[in-house]
Amino acid sequence: MIKHFTGFDIFTLSFFVFIPAGALICGAAAASGYYFGALWLHIRPTFLILAQMLLVAAIAQVAIYYGEYRLLDLGERKMASDVVSFKHYLDIYPSSTLRVGRGAVDTGTVGSFGRVLALIQFLGFIVGGVFVYVMLRVYPVCEKCG
Repeated sequence: MIKHFTGFDIFTLSFFVFIPAGALICGAAAASGYYFGALWLHIRPTFLILAQMLLVAAIAQVAIYYGEYRLLDLGERKMASDVVSFKHYLDIYPSSTLRVGRGAVDTGTVGSFGRVLALIQFLGFIVGGVFVYVMLRVYPVCEKCG
């Protein structure tokens, strides 16, 4: 959504192409509700909380792709969602372009390497969620009641 209004896509921000900083930030943001909820309710995180955080992070990444899909304007009052299905869009989008450098230079088609980058972003998203879980696990608690 931010990309639609500003042209800057934090989700795809990466360093040296392989370090998905934006995906890490977005994954942590997606899982932050569990963090603050657990602190507010004074609940220690369990494996179930971790599983829920990871599920929410994965759903949030799909939601990012879906938001881009729904907002992609092809021109002449035609949206991408009018032309192709979401599944087909997911087949095309990762292999379409890669933007690199400070000026976000368009490299053109990246082919199957785009799927590798999408996987790296997904893993970054998940690692961001796991990071929030770990921060919650190491949060100091009362030794008596846990």
